[in-house]
Amino acid sequence: MTCKGKKRVCVFYMYIDERRAGDDPRVRTKHISEMGGRLLEYAVSRLYRIGVPELSRDKGKYGKPCFRIHPEVRFNISHSGDLVICAVSDFEIGIDIQEKSRMNTDRIAKKIMSPAEHKKYLESSERQDFFYRVWVMKESYVKWTGDGITRELHSLPMNGWHQFLYVDHRFASCIWAKMPLEVVVAEVRERDLNS
Repeated sequence: MTCKGKKRVCVFYMYIDERRAGDDPRVRTKHISEMGGRLLEYAVSRLYRIGVPELSRDKGKYGKPCFRIHPEVRFNISHSGDLVICAVSDFEIGIDIQEKSRMNTDRIAKKIMSPAEHKKYLESSERQDFFYRVWVMKESYVKWTGDGITRELHSLPMNGWHQFLYVDHRFASCIWAKMPLEVVVAEVRERDLNS
C-alpha cells in the first residue's frame, strides 16, 4: 500500500484492549492517545519509509498536528470507544469516528445541524444514524480545515469532499479533503505495531 504521490488517503484502524487501559478515565485517555500515536508511526513508516525519530510532531495554525521534519506528510487521528483510526495522505485531511451510543440526540441535533439538516433529521426514521453521520461529517470537516471548533457547527460552509467510512456497525466515521481521494482502509492489530 502506498499513498505517496497519489491522490489517495490511507486509513488504518485498530481496536484497543480496553482492559489494558484501566478504569481511571485519565489513564484510559492517555493509553488510547498513546496507541493512536503508535498507529500513526506504524502507518507513516509503512507508507513513507520514515523512521520514528523523524516523526516529531508540531502544531500548525489553530493547533492542527503536523510533522516538524516532514510537513509534506499529512495525517489525522480520531478515537472513540475501543477504536482508534488514523488517516495519512499527501493532502490535507480530516477524519473522525464516533461510537454510536443510545443517548437522546434531539437536543444536540438542533445545536449542530443547519435548519435543512435538522428538518431531514426530524423526518428520518433512523434519527440515531442520521445524527451520527452529520456529527462525524462536521467533526472531520473542522479537523480537515484545522480551524477546530471556532464557529458554530450548524453554520459551517462544508465545502470540499467527504466520504463516510464503514469499519464497524457500532461506529460512524467520515473523512474530509479538498478534492476526491481514493480511500484505502486497513485494519492493524496491536501485535503488528511491534513488528
